[in-house]
Amino acid sequence: RSGWAGLIGPFPYLVLLGGTAVWALWRRPTGVAPRPLDARWLPWPVVAIVAALLAFVVGHGVTHSPLTAYDSLSYHLVFPARWLQDHQLSIVPTPFSDEAQAYAPANGELFFLWLMLPLHGDLFAGVGQLPFYLLGGVTMYALARRMGANAWHACYPAAFYLVARPVIEQAVGADVDLICWGMFLASLYLGIRAVDTDERRDWVIFGVSLGLCLGSKYVALVYMPIFAILVLARRPRARALWALPGVA
Repeated sequence: RSGWAGLIGPFPYLVLLGGTAVWALWRRPTGVAPRPLDARWLPWPVVAIVAALLAFVVGHGVTHSPLTAYDSLSYHLVFPARWLQDHQLSIVPTPFSDEAQAYAPANGELFFLWLMLPLHGDLFAGVGQLPFYLLGGVTMYALARRMGANAWHACYPAAFYLVARPVIEQAVGADVDLICWGMFLASLYLGIRAVDTDERRDWVIFGVSLGLCLGSKYVALVYMPIFAILVLARRPRARALWALPGVA
């Protein structure tokens, strides 16, 4: 049996998050004026349509979430439920399903565990991919803008993504495909930014995002050459090594 020190629960999580918040406030740089949010570039008709669409997705997820999906019942929800009961992480055997699932990357299941903590149930975890559904839309918009599209045109790839039926079905289910895809898109955008700025903090956050992507599904390893090409696109940079601790 493996795992941590048996501290999975609401109170230990609050202590950890509170300590992180205090450290972040203490480490906040001084003398830097915050930049106000300029929302004038937002195409408001598109925003209104997307908001209505998201309301529909949430409503559909609450009433029709596919709780009987095979992967959800075999390990995506089983693992976090077991960890919550045991108050620690462990390898959960899956003789009732595919035995390889017990050793699959589990970043998505850790997120579902966090969603199960308040009510000790899967009410929130059942639609746990919804934040990554939103992340995918935002990053597709950001990537289009980065490639030179204007605000209106950049909405199209994000809009088609948000209304695609397979994507919506994933958003209201406790699988991890959208978690992997959302972190892949975020890593792509953050990697481009790190290449542009070559700042240590940008390489670190790129590494963290990439590590979250790789730790969600085995298939994420297939896309590693894309990031290798991205990092080496202009020239090898010593600061790119700062991404490695983030990945770890």
